[in-house]
Amino acid sequence: MSIDATQRSARFDPASFERFRFTGRELSDDGVVTLGYALDERIEFSETFTLPLPEGRRVSAADRARVDGLLSLLHWVAGVSYFKTAVPPAVVIEGAAPGPDAAALLEALYSEGLGEFAFTNRLPALPRPVFPRAAGAAGAGAGATGGAGAADAA
Repeated sequence: MSIDATQRSARFDPASFERFRFTGRELSDDGVVTLGYALDERIEFSETFTLPLPEGRRVSAADRARVDGLLSLLHWVAGVSYFKTAVPPAVVIEGAAPGPDAAALLEALYSEGLGEFAFTNRLPALPRPVFPRAAGAAGAGAGATGGAGAADAA
């Protein structure tokens, strides 16, 4: 591959991103979990791993229903690594939002849990993303249904 020497190379500017998006998650029949993330509409990330299933075992719809809340929580918690790429002020969940307790846990993880990151990168303050909350959900509600949305950091 050749690059025209007259072209300016693209620079990654973390401050240019407004939203960190949870774009989706999937558990395939053969046990492959795919977690999707994005910064605005410009950069997408995908985390993929395979669950160790017994020989010949397939993931059924009933299996998916049983682990849906766990996969939601895994998706949101694993996203912290991708969030750190730009630390945008807003979080968007495309799909079911966490319940109030899970959202509070995630906000603590994404702020206080990034203290060393903020110090090392000389951020002016801890990141304070606000996670959307499922409408009318009570408790942890990791798999609770609700609208997606963005919320500005406090």
